[in-house]
Amino acid sequence: MTIVETIATGLFAVFGTLLGVLATYWVQKSTVKQQEDLAREERLRQDRVSAYTVFAGALTSYRHSRMDRFFAGRGENRLDPELVRHETFHQRCTTSGRTGLRTHDRWLKGMTPSLVAGGCHVEYRPRR
Repeated sequence: MTIVETIATGLFAVFGTLLGVLATYWVQKSTVKQQEDLAREERLRQDRVSAYTVFAGALTSYRHSRMDRFFAGRGENRLDPELVRHETFHQRCTTSGRTGLRTHDRWLKGMTPSLVAGGCHVEYRPRR
């Protein structure tokens, strides 16, 4: 082997190793980014599920307080109408405070105020 062949072989090996390192770095960087994106999406999904659950609980409590107020107004239960009125107001404020749901669904965001105002009556409309 001549000296030129030895140098060419050495340079080829160094450039091949460098190219392999760069390719590995690029693949690992891409994989880490995908994993971070997936983890972020999962955290966001869990936050949304939690927010929806809390909101549904608040709507249920509000509905119960409205029913108590209705029956107290008619004298069909032994609850104090003034206390029931305050409880209904408190539940409405609690429910209204939870309307900032973390969603990109325009239909759901639009339904939130009407759910609170309408006493939790939801009319199902299939999506197109």
